[in-house]
Amino acid sequence: MSADRRRADSARTADRGQSDDGHETGPPLTLRQRQILDLLQAGKVNKEIADELGIGVGTVKQHVVALFKRLNVRNRAMAVSRGLGMRRDHDDASVAMVSEGMLERRPSVVLSMLLPEEAKDEAVRCLHGTLARLAAESDALFIARKGGAGDVIFGIQRIAEDDIVKALRAAHVAFTDMSSHDVSLACDMRAGLTAGLAVVSMRRHGGWSGEAIASEAIALARDLQRAAPPGHVMLGSPALDLIRAMGIGDGVPVTPEIPFRRLESLKWTGERSSFALVGRDAEMKWFDAALRDVGRGVGKAVVLTSEAGMGKSRLCRELFQMCVQRKGLARYFRCLPAEPDRPILDISDMAAVGTQSPADLEDLLRSNPARSVELVVIDDFHLLAEGWQPLLCAAAAAGAAMGRMVVLSSRRRACLAEETVEHIHLRRLPMNAIVSLVQETLSGQNAKIKASSVRSLSRMAAGVPLFAIELALRHGTHVPALALLVVVCARLDGLRLDHKILRFIARGADGVTSDEVARGMGEDMATTRESVRRMIAAGVILSGQDERLAFTHPLIRRVIEQLSLE
Repeated sequence: MSADRRRADSARTADRGQSDDGHETGPPLTLRQRQILDLLQAGKVNKEIADELGIGVGTVKQHVVALFKRLNVRNRAMAVSRGLGMRRDHDDASVAMVSEGMLERRPSVVLSMLLPEEAKDEAVRCLHGTLARLAAESDALFIARKGGAGDVIFGIQRIAEDDIVKALRAAHVAFTDMSSHDVSLACDMRAGLTAGLAVVSMRRHGGWSGEAIASEAIALARDLQRAAPPGHVMLGSPALDLIRAMGIGDGVPVTPEIPFRRLESLKWTGERSSFALVGRDAEMKWFDAALRDVGRGVGKAVVLTSEAGMGKSRLCRELFQMCVQRKGLARYFRCLPAEPDRPILDISDMAAVGTQSPADLEDLLRSNPARSVELVVIDDFHLLAEGWQPLLCAAAAAGAAMGRMVVLSSRRRACLAEETVEHIHLRRLPMNAIVSLVQETLSGQNAKIKASSVRSLSRMAAGVPLFAIELALRHGTHVPALALLVVVCARLDGLRLDHKILRFIARGADGVTSDEVARGMGEDMATTRESVRRMIAAGVILSGQDERLAFTHPLIRRVIEQLSLE
C-alpha cells in the first residue's frame, strides 16, 4: 500500500469520526486536514508539507491553524499526540503505540523482514527470536507482526552513527539463523531497509519513554520488503545515502537490491567518496617529518583526536599512502562496534579486507618491525571495547619503542602515558579551506550556484569538513542531510543533556540567559543553571560576556529546530 493511499484511507476514516475498529475518536477532519496531520506525524515541516501537497506555505499555515482548532490543541506536539491517539491500525499503519509524551523527531533506521507464506510457527518463532535478540543488543525496538513478519527500529533509545551497520548485520544474522533452521525458507525470505525521521515520545534527558512512536519509514520499509525479490534485501534511497555517507562497502556503490548472502561483504571501511584533503598542511608536514624519524629508528606513538566529521580517517588514509609511496610497510585497522567477536577490520589491502581480534592486533604491535619504515594505523579507536583499550595502548607504546609508528585515531584521548605519546588534535578548518571543499563537492555534481550561496553553505559548515560535504550534496533542499542529523544527534544522545532546555535555547533568536530559560519554562533556577553548565562543559553551547547562551556550532541549533515539533 503506497504512502498516498494510506493517507487517503486514514483521511476517510477520520472523516467518519471513527477509528478502524469503529470506536469514536473525536471531531471529524476534512481530507486536507487529515493529510496535514499525517504529514505532521511523519515529521514534516511547513515547507516540506507545501512541496508534498503542491500548495503554498501560507496555505499550509492556514490549514495547520484550522487543524489545531479542530483538535483543540495549541501546538504541533499536541496535534501529533492527539493524532496518534486516533490511529489503531496495528498492521499497515506506521504507528507502533499511542500516548502522550515529550515528542520529538529522531533519525531512525528500519529493517522489515518477511518469511514466505508456507513458513510454520516454529520458523516464525526462530525469526522473531533472532530479531528480538538483535534489537535488545542494540537498544532497538522489535515489533513482531502476523504472517511471519517483523520490524526492528534502530535509533529510538539512542542514535548511533553505526545504526545502519547494525541493521545490515541484523539482516545477515537473521538470514544465517534461518538458513540453519530451513535453507529453503531462508532463500525465500525478503527484507526492506530504509531510514527516515520518527516522531517519538522521549524523556527530557534522552531515552524513549515507551509511549509513542510514529514513522513513515516503518511503512516504507514494509513496502520495500514486499517488493524485494526472494532472498534479497531492498534498500530505500535514505538507507543508500547513509551507506554512502558512512563509507560502507569498500567505496563501491551499493545497489538497491542486494542478496542476503552478500551482506557480509559490506564492511564499514570508512572509504567514502574521494574528496581533496584541504587545510591540513601543517599536520601532513608533521607526519612527513615523523616518518623520516621512523626511518632512522626513532619510533612514534601518536594519538590523533577531533570531534566528529573533522576528517581523521581522511588524514589517516593520506598518511597510509605516504608510507606506501616510501616503500614502507603500512597497516590500516578500523574498529567496529557491530562485530562482537572480531571487532577490528584490516583494510590495509582493499581487495582483501578481513577481520581480526584485539589479541591479534596486540601481538602485531609487540612484534619486531618487519621493515625500517613501518606504520600501523588504528582508526576509530574509541569504538573498541573499553577493556581492550589500555592493553592496545600499552602495545602501541611497545611498538613505538621498537621503532615503528603507531597512530591511534579517536574521538577521545587514548590512555597512553604522556611521556611516550605525541598528541595531534584536528581543529576546525579555516573559511577558505571549507569554501574550497564546498566548491569541489558542487563541481562533482555539476552544480552551478552563486558565490553568495557557496559562502552561506560554508558558514553553516562552520569549519567541519563532513558538514561542508553533506550540505553541498544536499544543496537546494530545506532539510539537513540524514547523515548530518545522525552525527549531531548521536553526539547529543551520548551527552544526555536536557532536550527541553536545548529546544528553548534554540528558539531564542537573540540568545537567552540561564535565568531567562528558567523563568520561560517555569522551572527552578538552580536546577536550570546546573543543566546549562553541563551543556557548556560538553561543548554544545557557550556563554558570552553578557551571559547569553549560543550554540557552539550553527548546525546543532539547526538540527534541534528541525527535530522539534513545537
